[in-house]
Amino acid sequence: MMVREEGFQAPCEIASKHVVPAIRAALAILLVNEYGLSAYRVAKLLGMTPAAISNYLLRRRGGELVDKLLEDGEIKKVLVELAEKLISDDVSEGLPSHLCRICRVVRRRFL
Repeated sequence: MMVREEGFQAPCEIASKHVVPAIRAALAILLVNEYGLSAYRVAKLLGMTPAAISNYLLRRRGGELVDKLLEDGEIKKVLVELAEKLISDDVSEGLPSHLCRICRVVRRRFL
């Protein structure tokens, strides 16, 4: 799918262009829709702008992969775990390591 379109690229290159934005979008959607946080609060939690969060919520960023992430039980479970850690300010490993963990699952499942 994305691998063929992108040609010869390392998995992390593909992830940075397609998977990470979809993960951020799915996380933003989850935090707003299921946890009732404002776009502003989500932006602060994720270190982004409220405008970027708004674009994720309106599906202007993240692509078609976002819905797949939110519908996949294993991935959603990890997203929920991360969302709860972000809300409770308990991201001891740091956001990047959590993103890498989710990214590995996404690449294994969908790429």
